[in-house]
Parts: sequence; structure tokens; C-alpha cells
Amino acid sequence: TLPDGSKVWLNAGSTLTFPLNLVYNKERRIEITGEAYLEVTKGTMHPFRVSTNHQLIKVLGTHFNVNNYTEDHIVKTTLLEGSLKMRTLGKEAISSEDVILKAGQQGIIEEGNINIVRADTAEVLAWKNGLFICKNESLESIMKRISRWYDVDVVYQDIDTSKEFDVKVSRFEHVSKVLSLLEKAGGVHFKMEPGKIIAMK
Repeated sequence: TLPDGSKVWLNAGSTLTFPLNLVYNKERRIEITGEAYLEVTKGTMHPFRVSTNHQLIKVLGTHFNVNNYTEDHIVKTTLLEGSLKMRTLGKEAISSEDVILKAGQQGIIEEGNINIVRADTAEVLAWKNGLFICKNESLESIMKRISRWYDVDVVYQDIDTSKEFDVKVSRFEHVSKVLSLLEKAGGVHFKMEPGKIIAMK
């Protein structure tokens, strides 16, 4: 809980930075890396700003999720309630204009462009609700999430990492159960070593 009453949930491998005098500044500005879900306390006198490596989000009072892992090269902002404005930042930014996001929409930033799509909010918030939900998701993307959550390295041996899987399981299950579900779907086998998972045909 931030000093202004706003609430932030952080996913694995994520950081939140904010000034101690947050409530006294002209704007409430925080920085996020990784993934976070926010419920922002309304305060029209002090606009709320979220900075990531590739975007600036402007809100007054709303609920939204930011997925900003640097190794993914894609930033996803999903709005659950209210409205917000977002713009791209950095060298790759093609436009510095604000884009308005409405509830149920997701803004995807890739290579400096913002694309607005309809969001699967259940899938987006699965991590906050203690679940792994993967729908038509590549093995590489799934294993990145497993690597972050279980704090293990992943090594690939002669396998197509673009193969897609559907998985739904509690994040609090042992990693072996998650891997077992992937194996049952076919096309992949896993070997576990201390601090490491090897994915192979």
C-alpha cells in the first residue's frame, strides 16, 4: 500500500520505486519494472503517473495491470476499471501523443508502436489470483514465467520453443506438476537439475 492509499501487487522478478513524499508532490509518480497490478486512489489534485522503460501512464483513479519485463521486449497495459492515458517513451517511440485506454482494453507496445486490443482479463490477472493460465502460448513464453516464479534457469535442447500450449494450474503447485501438464500436452519433456530445468524433445 502506497502512502496515498493506492495498492500495488508485484509479480515475481518485479520492482516498484516511489518517493517517500509521494502524497506531497504535484504528481504521484512511481516506476515499475516487471509486472504489477494497481488500484489507484482517486486524487484529482495530484495526478498519478507510472513510468516504465517504454511508456508513461497517466491516471486519476483506476485499476490496471502493467507487464513490463525487459527481456520480453513487449509492454502490455491492461485496464480493468476507469480510464487512462498512455504514451511510448524511449528511442523507439514513434509518437509522443497520448492514447486513451478504456476498461477491458489492452495497450501493447512493440517497437515503438501502440496497438489497442480487447483484453482477456482473466488471463491477465491470473498471476495475481494465484494461477498460471496459458492460452495458445509458446513454450518459450511459458518457461520465462516458470523461470521467474520458481527462480530457476531454463535450458533448451533441440526443441521448437515456438510450440504452443494451453495450461491452467495453481502457481503454488510444485514446479514438477506444471511441467507434467506440459508433457501430457505432448512434444516436450523435462529434466530437472538443481536450479535448472532442461526442456527437450
